[in-house]
Amino acid sequence: MFEHTQVQSYNQIKAPVELKQKVLEACTKQETKVSFSWQKATLRLVPLAACLLLFIGVFALNPKEPLLIQVDDVPVTSEYMALSYGLQPSDNNARIRTVSLEPATYTVTLSLNQSVEVISTQEKVAVTPDGTLEWTVAVPYEDTLFELFLQAEDGTYYVPLQYHVNEGSFSIRCEKQ
Repeated sequence: MFEHTQVQSYNQIKAPVELKQKVLEACTKQETKVSFSWQKATLRLVPLAACLLLFIGVFALNPKEPLLIQVDDVPVTSEYMALSYGLQPSDNNARIRTVSLEPATYTVTLSLNQSVEVISTQEKVAVTPDGTLEWTVAVPYEDTLFELFLQAEDGTYYVPLQYHVNEGSFSIRCEKQ
């Protein structure tokens, strides 16, 4: 329990023999105890727990950036937004008209701020590497609602594209599900 040098140093002390014997007997009777203090252990774990909570708060609970969809640099919101379709009003005085057997199509190019997964649609959708989504629909002969569902980092988004026959135009909006 004691080093040899410590015992020799003790023997060199001038003290009554009775006192030396009492001290030596007390030392030999004393058992080696490992003292464990919960208080000290707790005090050492508190800074570690604080760092862990800070890490969780900053990284894990950081809110995800919402999906931003833009058409021609204009954000698409929950309100319908008119899109330019590019149809010319029909000229009643035109004598020659061309008839196409192929249905007319309209492509909406959506700019996205994050990668998405197309969940469902009936139309042609192409996601390009530069973060744009090209949604091609056939121009109908009646009012029609086309639907697109996108899965982003922060949830599912519903993007309806509506065609209005009377105006000959499309409108689009986006809402988080």
